[in-house]
Amino acid sequence: SAENLTVDINSSAPTASFNLVDRTLTLPVWDIGDEAYNMLVGHEVSHALYTPAGEALAKGCDAIDPKNTAVARDYINVVEDARIERMIKNDYPGLRRSFAEGYREFIKRDLFKVNGQDISKFGLIDRINLHYKIGWTTSVPFSPEEFPLVRRVAETRTWDEVVALS
Repeated sequence: SAENLTVDINSSAPTASFNLVDRTLTLPVWDIGDEAYNMLVGHEVSHALYTPAGEALAKGCDAIDPKNTAVARDYINVVEDARIERMIKNDYPGLRRSFAEGYREFIKRDLFKVNGQDISKFGLIDRINLHYKIGWTTSVPFSPEEFPLVRRVAETRTWDEVVALS
């Protein structure tokens, strides 16, 4: 990122995150490899670069379903994560290895809770999330009716497109 960000390495943080308003990158203290940690940083810096700050998320959630903004937020998060990870890897190709190795480590540790599970029974948004994070390592099934939505996730370029698709 080309700005002054605050980086908070926090042993009580449950995951990496980026606060779009106060521009703080929070990193957990996890026992993970360097590539997985680089992946977390790359993912959150990508939010810093490409995800709009302020009221954009609240407005997006309200536009989708004002009575179920938490569910709308989950959908937006999955679609936006796919978009920003694609963008950061395009802008910084060296991160491709970190993402691949990081997700391999997360699979090995079963952080996605898929070992022994029938992925076809997962909800659509969860399968889309798995497809864009680890789909290159395992088959994530979609019906013919679902696949056009999956493909559209890969085509999002802007925040407005993320909200519209979500």
